[in-house]
Amino acid sequence: MFGSRQTPWQGAVESIRKHFWFGSGFGTTDNGQDASAFLYEYGGYATSERVSRENGSSYLTIATWVGVLGVVPFAWLIVLLLGNVARSILWMLSTRNPSHPAVPLAAVMVAGLVHVAFEDWLFAVGYYLCVFFWSLAFILVDVVPYSRVSWFSFRWRSRPVSPDLVRVAPIS
Repeated sequence: MFGSRQTPWQGAVESIRKHFWFGSGFGTTDNGQDASAFLYEYGGYATSERVSRENGSSYLTIATWVGVLGVVPFAWLIVLLLGNVARSILWMLSTRNPSHPAVPLAAVMVAGLVHVAFEDWLFAVGYYLCVFFWSLAFILVDVVPYSRVSWFSFRWRSRPVSPDLVRVAPIS
C-alpha cells in the first residue's frame, strides 16, 4: 500500500541519522552525491536530483533539513495549530452547532496534517498548497471560538495600565 513512499522514507531516515542534531540545512538534502560539479555547471540556484531528493513526508523533510533541535519550533507550531483545531471541535460538540467558520477550517487543517505525512508540501515555500494551508491556518487563529472548557480557552488579555506607571515626558 505504501510502496511508493517506502524508498523516500528510508532515504530521509538515513539522512536524519547522518545529521541528527542540526540537519542538512533548510531546503537541502544530503543524498550522498557530490554536488560541487553540478553547482559549478549550473550555479547555486538550481535544483536537481544530484543535490536534493524527495523525502516522502513533510515531517521527515523538516527533520532532515533542520535536525532534532530545529524541529522543536516547528513541532510547537503544529501543537498550537492542533490546539486551535481541538478548540473548534470541542466548541462544535458542546454547542451541537456546526455552522461556525472555524469548523470547516479545522477540518481542512486535520486533512492537511494527515496528508503531509505522505507528501512533502507543508514547508515548500511558494507551492500553492503550502500557501493555501498556512493562510487558512492563520485565519483559523482569528476565528476559533472560545471553548466551554475553561482551561482550554486561555487567552491573554491586556490590562489597563495604571496612571502611576505612565510617565509622560514634558514637551519642550
